[in-house]
Parts: sequence; C-alpha cells; structure tokens
Amino acid sequence: MALWPIRLWRDRVTRSLAIAYPLCCAVVLYAGGRPDYVAGLLLLFFTAGCAPTVEWVAGRARRRTLVTAAVVLGAVSNIVFALPAVPAESLRGTPVAVANEVARESVGWPGFATQVAAVVRALPAEDRARAVLLAANYGEAGALDRWSGEYGLPPVHSPHNELYWWGPPRETARVAVVVGAPSSFLTGRFARCDQVASIDGTAGEEQGVPVTVCRDPVTSWAALWPELRHYS
Repeated sequence: MALWPIRLWRDRVTRSLAIAYPLCCAVVLYAGGRPDYVAGLLLLFFTAGCAPTVEWVAGRARRRTLVTAAVVLGAVSNIVFALPAVPAESLRGTPVAVANEVARESVGWPGFATQVAAVVRALPAEDRARAVLLAANYGEAGALDRWSGEYGLPPVHSPHNELYWWGPPRETARVAVVVGAPSSFLTGRFARCDQVASIDGTAGEEQGVPVTVCRDPVTSWAALWPELRHYS
C-alpha cells in the first residue's frame, strides 16, 4: 500500500493538496498563527487516506481489529480534548488545558468580569465618571463588553488586532483600568500606574493577569492609540 501523501503527489489532480498543507503550515508557523488555522486541510488528508486504508484492511481480521481500536481510541481522545467533557472548575492543570488552547479560552470569563468590576467599583466616584476599560486582547475585551451592562462597567476599548480600528477612548477619559498589560507596556504612557489586582481563581488563560489603574495619559488618546496597537 502506497502512503497516501505519495498517492496525492503522484496524481496530478490531487497534487496541489499534497503541497497546500505543508506550505500553509509553514506560513502559519512563521506568522505565529494558531494550529487550528490550517485544520480544515486535514479533512482532505483524512479523506485521501480512506481508500488505501480500506484496501489495507480488506480480508484481514487482525488489521480490521487494529483499525477499529485506533478509531475508538481517537474518538475517545477527541471527546475528552475537544468537547467540554472536563468540568470548567477542574480544567486547570489537566492535559486538556495544556493541549487545547481553545478550551482554556472558553472558561473563566464570568469570574474574570466580576473581578474587574470590583476594581472599577473601588474607584472614587470622580474617577469612575471619567474611566474607561482598556483590555490587552480581544477575549478580555469581549468578556468585559458582554457583562458591562450587568456590572455597570465603563466603555471597553482594546488596541488588539481588529479592535484597534474601533478607535481610542474619548479624550475626557483620564483614568484607564487596564487589564492584561504588563507594566513595561504602560511605563511612560501615563502619569501614574498602580497594579491593584491580579485575576485569580480561574481555569482560563487570564489566570494571574494584572489589573492596573492608570491615570492621566501623557499625551492625547489619539496620539497614544497607535503606540498601543499590537497583533497576535
């Protein structure tokens, strides 16, 4: 039985598929993208492997048993690693959390928003009236926006990826509750920054990220916004 990647390469009709996956993987790895960005191409390879696999197991009971065991093992592992089979509160420290970034990013957001809201409520009334939330990434920004009405949060902004194009805070905002940004990212951009909390008790990726209260941007938000832009 010829290996299926070789079969794809030998057939002029499917040769492009043999090239597409390694090429796309190389581009994604070079650009720092996530592995699942090219996962769709794996379906083509699974399909290409079906015919030679059927030929390989035909008439051989031992081979059928081996393939059946492999399919069952794959199904069980996929259920555990890809579906929400592990309770959210038990996710941290498990192999699922290590292997599946999406699983880590899917839990802990209500607690995250609650802790950020506690920081906002602790601000003096004068500061709350002129405050904004500044999130380091789109996940944090999305969670804060999702629960902003429930917790009475100030406007949410983020210079991350496409959220940058939604624009900077209003110029009257003199207090920024910054979530997830390291102190080195904030130094020199505000008159004063004080880390007041760290996200705790969540199984998600935001465990331990800093919550910092910054006051008085050293320049206008319009001028500062391009400096804060970042992609990942």
